[in-house]
Amino acid sequence: MSNAIEPAANPTGADQTGAAKASHLLTVSGALAVPLRKIGPILFLGSMGFLVTASVNQTLIQQILAEWDPVTKVAHYSMISLLGSFTQMIGSVVFGALSDRTTSRFGRRNPWILGGGLVSASCIAAIALTNSFPALLALWLVGTTAISAFTAPMAAILPDRIAQNAMARASMIAGMGQMAALVANGFIVAALLANAQRGLLIGAWPIAIAGVVLFFGAKEKPVSSAEKRRGGIAEAFRSLRPPRSKDLYLALAGRFLIMLAIYSLFLYQLYLLTDYVGTTTEAAGTAMALFGVFLGVLGSASAVAAGILSDKLGRRKPFVYLASGTMALSFVPFLFSPTVTSYYIWAALLGLSYGLLISVDQALVVDVLPNKQEGGRDLGIANLANTVAAVLAPGLVGAILTVTGSYMWVFIVGIVLSIGSAICIKPIRSAR
Repeated sequence: MSNAIEPAANPTGADQTGAAKASHLLTVSGALAVPLRKIGPILFLGSMGFLVTASVNQTLIQQILAEWDPVTKVAHYSMISLLGSFTQMIGSVVFGALSDRTTSRFGRRNPWILGGGLVSASCIAAIALTNSFPALLALWLVGTTAISAFTAPMAAILPDRIAQNAMARASMIAGMGQMAALVANGFIVAALLANAQRGLLIGAWPIAIAGVVLFFGAKEKPVSSAEKRRGGIAEAFRSLRPPRSKDLYLALAGRFLIMLAIYSLFLYQLYLLTDYVGTTTEAAGTAMALFGVFLGVLGSASAVAAGILSDKLGRRKPFVYLASGTMALSFVPFLFSPTVTSYYIWAALLGLSYGLLISVDQALVVDVLPNKQEGGRDLGIANLANTVAAVLAPGLVGAILTVTGSYMWVFIVGIVLSIGSAICIKPIRSAR
């Protein structure tokens, strides 16, 4: 993309000082970095745009399925969720690898980001115009695949265009976009739920808008002839092979375990409140609304603090340890007190933990990438941890409740998973 900085011809003290200053402008791939003040707002919008589209429209689709047939709604939604997660997992790796090898004059990542945003939005909007489940399923699978074509190359913006000493802050800004989407989700759904079909026609387009803004607002330089990859189709398929990197897989395992701990309660909040705490459905709704406030306020505060401190200190692992410890601690009040107060304590500590993660965890993964030129593929593999955790969490909790009949074991497993996450991170050598 950008040209690498050449070493100084005359290594005098002044030249070394200049080179040291210049090194702060390098990305981890050795190219000139884009100033964070320019690309930061675009990262925020990109992250928010894709998550608004993905989260809001899943809820609207649930409503459409319920309107079509209340009896089959759960089975049909489970099917599209499972298959959609599968297409996203495959798409993350494939489109990440394809973006690594793209030689467009518009750059490596931007064409995929734009195309993925437009195709996914078009498919989701088209769901509003269909009245059959097979058509809905087909459109959703194409749409989720296209979402991967947006998200995998967008994740690679960090190693491509962000300086090493700004990586955690860039990760924080992108994470804040996701946080804003989660907080806004309830308000947007409430406004669109009365007419789910019209809601899909409106709610499909944030990811497309984000794709257009990223394409034109964060332009890539054309891939130079020296950077163009050759080898044909066979080499392209070989590029899909998983990398040989112990540190990358340790980071992936750590992310998977803590995300599994988070999702184990996050996806069961309603049942947790009504079945374990004993609230009414109305009271549970009020508590879950306040949950969004805790997540937004405390998550944002910890994300900003961790992003700034991590870049300043040049360290990632201590902040991930803190996130894991805070997550483990969040389950403890439930062990002793099945009350709404315990739920709010969990929400507050979850917000703090999640804020730490969105700032530093992605920066840590970028630090351990074995080949920065294959960042799209490897970050796509790392992001499988989030998707797989979201898919497995409901089954894990369901199995625990079926076998034990008690939420207590869900909390204990959550504590173990959180601590296990920190244990996975400790042996990593290529990040501090």
